[in-house]
Amino acid sequence: MLDKIIETLTLNCQVSPNLPLLVAVSGGPDSLYLFDCLLRLGYFVILAHMDHQLRPESAREAEALAEMARQTNIPACFGKADVAEFANTYRISIEEAARTIRYKFLFDQALHHDAQAVVTGHTANDQVETVLMHLLRGSGSNGLCGMAYRSLPNYWSGSIPLVRPLLGTWRKDILEYLQERRLVPFEDATNQDMRFYRNRIRHELIPLLESYNPGFCHRLWQTARIIREDRVVLEPVLDSAWKTCLSEDGRMGLLLDLDALRGQPTAIQRYLLQRSARQLRPELDNLDTASLERACTFIRQPPISKHAVWIGGLNLQIITDKLLITGGETLLPGELGLLPQFTGNNPLQVNLQGRTAIAENWFLEAEILTGIQPALSKAEQNADPFQAWIDLNSIYNDLHIRKRQAGDFILPLGLKGHKIKISDLMINLKVPRQARKNWPIITSGDQIVWIPGLRLAEPFKLNRDSQSAVFLRLVTV
Repeated sequence: MLDKIIETLTLNCQVSPNLPLLVAVSGGPDSLYLFDCLLRLGYFVILAHMDHQLRPESAREAEALAEMARQTNIPACFGKADVAEFANTYRISIEEAARTIRYKFLFDQALHHDAQAVVTGHTANDQVETVLMHLLRGSGSNGLCGMAYRSLPNYWSGSIPLVRPLLGTWRKDILEYLQERRLVPFEDATNQDMRFYRNRIRHELIPLLESYNPGFCHRLWQTARIIREDRVVLEPVLDSAWKTCLSEDGRMGLLLDLDALRGQPTAIQRYLLQRSARQLRPELDNLDTASLERACTFIRQPPISKHAVWIGGLNLQIITDKLLITGGETLLPGELGLLPQFTGNNPLQVNLQGRTAIAENWFLEAEILTGIQPALSKAEQNADPFQAWIDLNSIYNDLHIRKRQAGDFILPLGLKGHKIKISDLMINLKVPRQARKNWPIITSGDQIVWIPGLRLAEPFKLNRDSQSAVFLRLVTV
């Protein structure tokens, strides 16, 4: 097993035994196995542990790992964060919050310690679970090939790789190794919690599939490896199509030649859109098929609107013969005019039964609705952040539009009365810096009702007790 890890670290992960490796150690079986193997092989290891504060025993486990680092004379770094509070604030799942906090910590520490890579203990079992998750949500080959041994660039860094040397190692072998070495891992009760999607796949779906075919896990792992190898063969074709279609490249946005894009086979269109999304939002590494199909439909058919909100904060916009995909914090030249901006110096009263001009090519449309049930149904199903339904009685028949002011805050829908500064909200949602100052804000009195494209305020939402509603939509022409 040690020889196999050396081979994987050298060939697949491309790391040197002479440069520091920051190793993520939770104390569970996989990370404990990884840490012990690297020590035995003589690698320069730095132990890194993040306490998510989700379990009563987590602080005690962190102390035990600190003692282990002292006994082995290994440098170590420790962090802790209230993951539950973070998840609640940003309206994301516990799993996503933990992953976000953990990897930010790991790569910050890797940079601080000048580590050549961040090393995690993802195993062959984890690879099977990941591929199944992608398969169930409708992924293409990019998702079905699973995790890579070496990822660079990645969501957290463009210079420090994320490496996973255990992707070819099965957990049963890890447990046997730990028993032989008399190493006792921590037991995490949350790994048995069926509220988590991955746990249901691990403990319910995979055993069922293994009952149909006892070799299912190994065969799916092999399939993922074959798909990844096939993609290596396709890369030159895909790179050539990318160069043909790409007109302008920036951190905030990409400009693609629409005719060249439409002339590509559908499979390559999907790849180019996936690559665009990943380049602007590295965390969008495996878009589901439905998201890619929506974008393909938008570029293939004459759209009703030349602008569409896509996914993950990305927007699609057709400008003459080009497709503009925007997202991020730095704008391309001339791109500011494509985002909503309020150009007035003073607050402007909103016409509640018509259109209010807020800039040369941006308008706020409003309509008072008396049919509350249809409006409530549309509000509950709405996926367009540039339209909103609000309770007419909550605004006292008076709405204004203005720019952001110092100290502005909003009570976002779903945060149970917790307020957040608009400046922080815009940073979290990656609104481009140049667009923040004049981003339109809808107010009633001294309260913020709605930030088009971003968030509706909880006190103004439509509910089953509402008598009438106001429909608002921000449009560009």
